Amino acid sequence: MPNVNIPQIKKVFVLMLENRSFDHMLGFAGLTGIDAVTGKQRAINGLIDKQVFNNDPRGQQPHPVFASADAPYSLAEADLGYEFNDVLEQLCGRGAMVDPSTGSFPKINNSGFVSNYVQKQPTTSSIPVMQAFGKGRLPILESLAREFAVCDAWYSSLPGPTWPNRFFFHAASSSGMIESPASWSILKSDLFLGYTFQNGTVFDLLDAARIPWCIYEGDEFPQSFAIRGMTKQWIFHDAFRDFSRFAAEVSKPDFKPQYIFIEPNYGRDILPPQDFIGGNSQHPLDNVLSGEQLIRMVYETIRNSPHWPDSLFLITYDEHGGFYDHDIPPATAVPPGDVPNVAQQPTFDFRQYGIRVPSVIISPFTARNLIDSTPYDHTSFLRTLELLFDLPSLTNRDRQAHSFLHLLRSASSPRTVSPIPPAPTELSAPIEMVGQPIETIPEYPSIANFDGRGPVSLQPHHYDWLHVAFLREQAIQQYEQPGELSLDQSRRDLLEIRTISDARQYMSKVRERVKGFKQRLHLLR
Repeated sequence: MPNVNIPQIKKVFVLMLENRSFDHMLGFAGLTGIDAVTGKQRAINGLIDKQVFNNDPRGQQPHPVFASADAPYSLAEADLGYEFNDVLEQLCGRGAMVDPSTGSFPKINNSGFVSNYVQKQPTTSSIPVMQAFGKGRLPILESLAREFAVCDAWYSSLPGPTWPNRFFFHAASSSGMIESPASWSILKSDLFLGYTFQNGTVFDLLDAARIPWCIYEGDEFPQSFAIRGMTKQWIFHDAFRDFSRFAAEVSKPDFKPQYIFIEPNYGRDILPPQDFIGGNSQHPLDNVLSGEQLIRMVYETIRNSPHWPDSLFLITYDEHGGFYDHDIPPATAVPPGDVPNVAQQPTFDFRQYGIRVPSVIISPFTARNLIDSTPYDHTSFLRTLELLFDLPSLTNRDRQAHSFLHLLRSASSPRTVSPIPPAPTELSAPIEMVGQPIETIPEYPSIANFDGRGPVSLQPHHYDWLHVAFLREQAIQQYEQPGELSLDQSRRDLLEIRTISDARQYMSKVRERVKGFKQRLHLLR
């Protein structure tokens, strides 16, 4: 049973955003507050008064690139590196290798962020991986960090990309995955049915305990739909809901879900030039301010709802996105201990945490201006939820993870809080395109579906989103035209995709089909 000293939390909200490190977002914010454990005044573990740098290896002599407080709101160049081998170099330097016999990481010194970036962008004049936001540049996130509890030792669950880290959040395991799939064959049995985990997911735990939950989706391709079984949850249980419904539904006294996971709008995701423009996920290639607006909207909706007095709201990020962080992540993670379903190279023992990400814990039972340096990862949320709702653990990782329940004991009764300031108004053109049909957003002229050698082939990043699109189309197909013949055709359509041009046509077709189906489904309810 939950500890009797813990306030009765009935509604748990999570907003997971994209690809930002702690130092990049809050390292220069100058946050000070009360240590959540000692009660003493202190500053966050950030970049103020630290002269940290990486060497740029280009030229005859390497030269230092220092962390600076001049990050742009969106990147003008290509995306950063965040696949497993990218993070290996960022943490351990160029040429680093995982021990092939044990799967353990080499010594970490956070020296390879710049070398990893310039290897991909050899002619670049700017080094965005070392740029961070200065004080006041992200007023929404900063305000919430000051008003509630900010965690400055929250690590992504493994040193890798979005998909495995988000799976750790849902399942306390990535089922062996450490990278984005690089081909359809890697997905194996998960391709046509969705990802499976030996011990299930948090959604399975909630269903078994008869605790209602839902996922609000910012667009037609929520990452969580890649989990097996989500088809029935979407079509028959209204578990996947348009984010446009969020404010109206949460404002009702009889709003039933007790666990609410919010997926942002990922924008143009895999479509050329793969820049995520038009979304609000805070992906580095889109404008971070659209995510600031989303954070504020979600917070104010909860704060003004009848559910605020017994709510918990977590804002976090799936992984660091390639941005520098000076903190050395520990190698003290507990391996999940489940049977993996995905075999990838190199071998990895899952003892090494990934890079720090920003995380803010919001509740009327959280005292103001707390700074918590307890080591957390994404499974710490699962551990906390399990204790709050009296649920069993999923794997060894969440069973032994630190919970953050001590942050909810710090106020004796629900407290009222003031509204936070609005987001900055310096919005670039892409932000104005939020909600605009994806196909009407102009592409950068330097990116095309063809290069000098012919059609541009799919990259690892593409298979993830195509897989979600396929699972959504297959769900509609099964509902509208049951039978193996129609399913066989949809599977053939997927496997025939070879180029970015093919992917664009497929994603556009599925996006429109999902939109129309959701409208029909909503009318039936």
